[in-house]
Amino acid sequence: NILAAHVGGGVSSFKAQGLSNIAWAFAMVTFRDEVLLRKIAPSITQNVSELRPLALARCAWAYRVLAIPNPELMMAIGDESLRKVAEFPSKALVKLCDALFVSPMANDGSSLRTALDERLPGSAGYF
Repeated sequence: NILAAHVGGGVSSFKAQGLSNIAWAFAMVTFRDEVLLRKIAPSITQNVSELRPLALARCAWAYRVLAIPNPELMMAIGDESLRKVAEFPSKALVKLCDALFVSPMANDGSSLRTALDERLPGSAGYF
């Protein structure tokens, strides 16, 4: 894949937003490049504060759908999402909770599920 080769050759030249978009695009077409996704995860983790709520949800979803476990990335996404939870569209918050629920994290995601349940009563019971 030309894109994977280009990104893999210069991860440091991409911002976290661009890298998370690449992960999401790969997931949308079910293109699983585990080597590349593992390579970009630390850069996304390090700069996770740059991601907007939708990008946080999409990035978590992409790693879950492509079955690329990365606890550090998921913890960073979970922590940053808690800081930005009021900015999340409800649909993105549902996708985020779903993705984080099946991922190993230091925090159990209960704060995000509580925020979701406050917005959509009864919804957190599905996780």
